Amino acid sequence: MTPLARKDLMLSKMFGPTAADNQTAWTRSPDNPVLRCDSSDWSRDFIATCSLFEHDGKLRMYAEGSAGAREQIGLFTSQADRLAGPWVPSPVNPVLRVGAEGFDRGGVFDPSVVRFGGRWLMYYSAVEGDA
Repeated sequence: MTPLARKDLMLSKMFGPTAADNQTAWTRSPDNPVLRCDSSDWSRDFIATCSLFEHDGKLRMYAEGSAGAREQIGLFTSQADRLAGPWVPSPVNPVLRVGAEGFDRGGVFDPSVVRFGGRWLMYYSAVEGDA
């Protein structure tokens, strides 16, 4: 049984019956921020909205990065037992760039990665103009 499958770690067990109860359920990590902006052309301004999962003994986090009002999607990895990192950026970030033309030429963001039928799929939001 993996740690994520334990009943005491179920997300539904973390919350109380009221909104006020839920505001006290979270504790800030002393390791924050676990992902940092850098001077690159894809994450200079911010990193946000991610999809996290475990695969082949590694944690994989796909995150939206922004530079100059253009969002793109990058990948970070960490050891499976190190949720707080260190998170190592992929050397080919961003892994999903804006399109040269068409519906996603303005930005790609909000990554959601799922496994379905033995395949990995990424769903994302996109804009043709400025996000």
